[in-house]
Amino acid sequence: MFTGQDDHNFRELLLPESAKTGNGIMLETILSYAVTSNWNVGAGGRYWAWNTDTGTETFNFLGEPPPLTVQLGRFNTERYGFFLQSDYHWGGAANDDGAPEAQRAKAAAVMTAADWTGFYLGGYLGGGWSDDRWSDPFGSTSSFGLTNIAGFGDTVHSTGPLGGGQIGFDWQAGPWVVGLQGELAAANLRGENTCFSGIGGVDCQHFVDNIGTVGARFGYAFGQSLIYAKAGAARVGSTYAIYGNNGGSNVGNETVDKTAAGWMAGVGLQYALTKNWSTLFEYEHIGISNVTVPFPAVALVNTQTIGVKQSLDILKLGVNYKLDWTGPFGTRG
Repeated sequence: MFTGQDDHNFRELLLPESAKTGNGIMLETILSYAVTSNWNVGAGGRYWAWNTDTGTETFNFLGEPPPLTVQLGRFNTERYGFFLQSDYHWGGAANDDGAPEAQRAKAAAVMTAADWTGFYLGGYLGGGWSDDRWSDPFGSTSSFGLTNIAGFGDTVHSTGPLGGGQIGFDWQAGPWVVGLQGELAAANLRGENTCFSGIGGVDCQHFVDNIGTVGARFGYAFGQSLIYAKAGAARVGSTYAIYGNNGGSNVGNETVDKTAAGWMAGVGLQYALTKNWSTLFEYEHIGISNVTVPFPAVALVNTQTIGVKQSLDILKLGVNYKLDWTGPFGTRG
């Protein structure tokens, strides 16, 4: 639930805002290092974004008699940041002879290097943002004494949550790990902006509905950790919409579903919790070439060719389970 107020003090205008439903994502990750047995330092980052489905915005011109003007409103916010932290704890769990050095040596003997060879499957939750550029074939025009500039707006920034699963195989030779991986995710990235001001302006919307990738990854293993890079092909299912029936124009509304192919690249850090279970943090970038989106129900727009070029950035937190069966590859010696 969201409530807020946009104050236009210079114009003596109050805009109370509210919405009842929506969704979002909050991600936080921390990398910590034990300087001593009692003192840790670390660095981390957090990403927070949410969107509302529908809401209202009330135009309250101060001194205006009721009824006040109420319009449909959709609201979103996006925040991110980085931080450093340090913590110190007194005392601690000593081993039988009470020597911290002996305790650390005993723990190190138990923590053997992870073996990454094998088939695995897992899942993840995360969030992302998509940046789109809509081609604008309309020229500048003047109406009501104002000049509409071609190219005004024409960009849509979408944010929201996503979740899915992955399956793959890794093979380890010494510290080097290579593998193949496929992923499929359901997403709800939503965004909109004013576009096509050359025809008076309409609302362009873009929703990312699902994301699929397949590719190779190459990593370096040390201790229980694996740092890796990945690259391959991507498939993105999207919904595009034009809302042209508003106070400024009346050209029609339409929603179109399209699937587009592109490329994917990313980096990640994976940590083995046990012999079979591991956890991971990953960043992924997806690029989509120009997609032609037809809007046959919007006659004025359909006479032109509208192309959308988009890119996606994704943050994930997930877990994997490595199967004991490795096929003909065996296990690392």
